[in-house]
Amino acid sequence: MLAKDITRKFNTSSHTFPDAPQEERENLQLFAFLCMLSFDVYVKRMLIEKIIDAKLTKKTEEKGKKSVKENRKNK
Repeated sequence: MLAKDITRKFNTSSHTFPDAPQEERENLQLFAFLCMLSFDVYVKRMLIEKIIDAKLTKKTEEKGKKSVKENRKNK
C-alpha cells in the first residue's frame, strides 16, 4: 500500500511542469515529488498529535473526576 502510494506520487510529479526546459523540469518534478511526500508526513504528524492530545485530555479529565469523588468520600 505504501509502495503504491509513493509510486502514484512519483508518477504524478513526473507529469508536472511539461512546458519547462528539460534541466529545470527534472528539478521541478523532483521538488514536486518531495513536496507531496512532505505533505503526507505533515498530515500524519498532525493526526498523531491530535490523537495523543485527546488521549491525554481524557486521562486528565478522568483523574479530575476521581479526585472529586475521593474528596467527597473523605468529607
